[in-house]
Amino acid sequence: MPTTIDEIAQHVAHGVPLPRFSASITFDDAYANVVTNALPLLESSGFRGTLVAPAGLIGANGLLWNDQIHALVDERPDLLDRASSELGLDAVDSAHQSVYALKNVPDELRRCTIQKLEDWSGLSGYPDSGSSRVCTEDELKKLIDHGWSIGSHTLTHPMLARLPDAEARREITESRERITELVGERPAGFAYPDGAFSEKHVQMVRKAGYDFAVTTAGRLTDSSQPRHSLSRVYPQPTRSRFICTVTGFEQRLRGMLRL
Repeated sequence: MPTTIDEIAQHVAHGVPLPRFSASITFDDAYANVVTNALPLLESSGFRGTLVAPAGLIGANGLLWNDQIHALVDERPDLLDRASSELGLDAVDSAHQSVYALKNVPDELRRCTIQKLEDWSGLSGYPDSGSSRVCTEDELKKLIDHGWSIGSHTLTHPMLARLPDAEARREITESRERITELVGERPAGFAYPDGAFSEKHVQMVRKAGYDFAVTTAGRLTDSSQPRHSLSRVYPQPTRSRFICTVTGFEQRLRGMLRL
């Protein structure tokens, strides 16, 4: 039964069973190709979806910070060695590794590093930024017109655990206000960037007025889960693995084997 994560969260909150085989498809980060590619494909199969947006980047024709790194390093691979030597970061040999490394440093250092990479690159703007562009305001509204729901994904997609509490609270609260301004509807849901959060972030999300929040816990949502930490499952590389995941077989098997 195709639905949105908002509707699933409402059923969980009120203890009302969902129709059998209910499912929702969610997209994090608000890439514009969700509108151009996923929307028509899902609509042809009767599905609606949910998109969660880093609100501060909407309409700015900008890139998420991880895509900024990929764009810069693709053009200037030498930037990685310079960042390691001049900023004292662990040595990495790919943009992918540098993204993961910067997830584990204080947010101020992450932002400083990206600014340095921009300065050193000598590039004017980001090459091929269109392929990783974030949605515009009109594209968000188009999704709503087609029955999709829009959720919040902070303002700038930082790692919440790497932020001071006041900054984390601002990212959570102001992103809801910004999406409301953009599309005229308050987002009911929130998605934790990279699925990383602690109990204090759960409390921030609740106090900001969100009805629910989703994680990347990798298991099916059920009524036993708190509304502000609902789990989701990832897409799977093969049809058989996908069926095992979405039917709950894999989750039940892991439970039996205590994995």
